[in-house]
Amino acid sequence: MGAHVMNVDDDKLGIQGYCPVAYFFGPPQKGLEELSSEYEGVIYRFASSEALAMFEKEPDKWAPLYGGWCGTGMAHGSLTPIDPLNFLIENGRLLLFFKNEELDTKVMWEKDAAGSKAQADKNWETNNYVAK
Repeated sequence: MGAHVMNVDDDKLGIQGYCPVAYFFGPPQKGLEELSSEYEGVIYRFASSEALAMFEKEPDKWAPLYGGWCGTGMAHGSLTPIDPLNFLIENGRLLLFFKNEELDTKVMWEKDAAGSKAQADKNWETNNYVAK
């Protein structure tokens, strides 16, 4: 299996600059450029030095699932972009979702969270996804 395709911008920035740790303690917050860490080829920014230290101690705990791609999209085998304000913390992990005026994929996920997660995990683990 090859390396996963991560959801980053041209500068390798993940979650559109939002702090991955902040999601677990309150509303999402933009991270600061001077508080950055790279993990699995993704640069994450942090809202505080405490958040940065927490991430660097256990990056796999704090990094979003599926490389930062939409969870519902991954369940359907697609690399779907996200709205960083549309998220769930499920079983201690950050899940991000697509949302626009017509579609909220978090609602779709919640209709069958266990089934969606099982399929998304399988697709991610086997690199069974395509860019949309």
